[in-house]
Amino acid sequence: TGDRQVLNKAYRQQLQMWIDTDLDGRNQIIKKRTIFVGTVNSASANPREILHFAVKTLAAGILITHNHPSGDPRPSDADVVFTERMENACDYIGVNLVDHIIVGQQRYFSFQEGLDFLILKKAQKKTRSDEERVIIDYKQRNERKLSLHHVH
Repeated sequence: TGDRQVLNKAYRQQLQMWIDTDLDGRNQIIKKRTIFVGTVNSASANPREILHFAVKTLAAGILITHNHPSGDPRPSDADVVFTERMENACDYIGVNLVDHIIVGQQRYFSFQEGLDFLILKKAQKKTRSDEERVIIDYKQRNERKLSLHHVH
């Protein structure tokens, strides 16, 4: 409920906010923090800063949440690329990226439930144009399958 209050406040102020939750080996919360606050349509999230905190808390896993003030939780191209970068960085240092959740107005999108991480892993070590092709290919194949969930 604390995260919901923070994100609701962000909606009222039309700000994009990112929340990092560090988890232990049993997925119990070690620490939660607001890591980035942006504008109505962007916030510069960086895997380095997020993982800095995860390493400091000796987290086994992390959960990343951010909101889209527009109310539409569908991931942008930048969200997809960021999640790929985050997954690669987490794999490298041995921290599990449990999920990246985008919260909209009464709905959310879960990358773990709605995006095939194997597609993102195939894009690893490819050029920017290859990443863009992966994004376009994913969106075309999964246009109707986007995992949008209603919050009750």
